Amino acid sequence: MKAWFTNKNMQGLTGVNLQVAVQKYMTLKLQQISSTDVLPGPRQANQCLSITNQQEGAKPLALRIKVGYNCGGQPISEVKTINGLPAFL
Repeated sequence: MKAWFTNKNMQGLTGVNLQVAVQKYMTLKLQQISSTDVLPGPRQANQCLSITNQQEGAKPLALRIKVGYNCGGQPISEVKTINGLPAFL
């Protein structure tokens, strides 16, 4: 799976980072982000992650993600829970 980071603001983003939490029955491998700075415009940075669901079919694939960055000198953090992902990701 690949996470893409884009920026629709007029200011650049700095210190972009992604944190991912999975259930204990899953294995997560998170690669390094391609750039921690994201300028305005289309796809500027990406990060690959690999998730293995040890109980595929019995328990669903679910993630909790936290994205942090600085915009205009202000630290911003967003947390989301993602449920119902298809097993083939």
